[in-house]
Amino acid sequence: PVQSGAMSANSNLPTAVLIDGENVHSNSYPHLQEHLSSIPCIGVARVFGDFANGSHAGWLDICRNHGLEPVLHCSPVSGKNGTDILMTIAAMDILAMGKFRRIVLVSNDSDFLALARRLRTGGIEVVGIGRTAPTTAVTAAYTKWVELGGPSPKTAGKPKAQPNTKSNAPVPA
Repeated sequence: PVQSGAMSANSNLPTAVLIDGENVHSNSYPHLQEHLSSIPCIGVARVFGDFANGSHAGWLDICRNHGLEPVLHCSPVSGKNGTDILMTIAAMDILAMGKFRRIVLVSNDSDFLALARRLRTGGIEVVGIGRTAPTTAVTAAYTKWVELGGPSPKTAGKPKAQPNTKSNAPVPA
């Protein structure tokens, strides 16, 4: 955990934002932007993912229109954690630079809890943003957790179910 004296010395340093674009749907960006707008100085904002995959391609327009840096990860095998590993490497590089006050990790899973703990041990604030309701493990790992609104990755981009307009009442003869 970060000591308050260490943070006050770093209060003028920027924030890095790392987004798991394979785990957070691009349709959630307006809700994410609301949270990020309260951060005074963002020095790095990156979205990680395989943007050739149709369900993740929406992030490219967001990167282009909002100044985010896309970090492409072409996964040779589906279902692996390559993007998570790439984000972890980036976060550790940012920690090693010593030029950032805070890292915001945006993801809907708990894969980054160990990373959050390690970054905090290294003297950096770690804010987590995601759809997952905070558990004791999450609140212990992150300096702060923010629940992200918007569509879930499983339902984003899919048509809404139409209400059943059929009646089960007998048809009059």
